[in-house]
Amino acid sequence: LSDLIDQRAKRREILERSWLFGESVSPPVLNDIADAMVVHEFDKDTDLSDVVDDSVYLVVSGQVELCRKGMDNVNVKTRSFFGEEQVLFGRSSDRKYRTMKACSIYQIPASAIKNVPIVMWKMLETFEYRAAPKQQ
Repeated sequence: LSDLIDQRAKRREILERSWLFGESVSPPVLNDIADAMVVHEFDKDTDLSDVVDDSVYLVVSGQVELCRKGMDNVNVKTRSFFGEEQVLFGRSSDRKYRTMKACSIYQIPASAIKNVPIVMWKMLETFEYRAAPKQQ
């Protein structure tokens, strides 16, 4: 039981340090999200495009590159996230993801966050920002 409590505390700390979950999310909701998280480890230059499913992914260490045809590439760094289009719209997009460094990434299922308005709003803001036309 002590290990589970320690694991939850560690995961909550990671959530609280991120922009996506760091404000206005109540402790009980953070606990539920922390309990639903699954950690994944990836080597450098791993294609994550097939990994992304009905979840959002929080980068704990390393860096992920988001690529989309005709758009600037986006570097998703520590404490940031990707895969929001899956949770928001329930569908994949033309976005491709690749690790630029070895990564530790938490997978957070949509079911754990779909009823958290501030998190959904922040994901929508991020999706729209990343979808903005390429700057000339």
